[in-house]
Amino acid sequence: MLETLKQRIQKLIALYETEKAERVKLRMELEKDSSVDIHIQFDSDGEWHQVETLVTTKKRSFQIPILPRRSDHFRLRFTGVGQWRLYSLVRESYTGSEYP
Repeated sequence: MLETLKQRIQKLIALYETEKAERVKLRMELEKDSSVDIHIQFDSDGEWHQVETLVTTKKRSFQIPILPRRSDHFRLRFTGVGQWRLYSLVRESYTGSEYP
């Protein structure tokens, strides 16, 4: 059975309305005597919100979970001193309820 355009749009709207907040996971490594500030911006509104500050006196890895608020899009900004590497950035999202 073919869907009408109106039915398809209604399904997409319902899917969007049930989509839950995404989670972003970062995995980073900082070299000795390094620091990194992580900021997030929502919907290009020009306002940066600090998420985390990482400081280390020895080489160390970090896993940072970020729970962004609901928005059309977001941007991450990294600033700091010393050397660091971003090994992975994973974005998770899901639809429906987390609870049965």
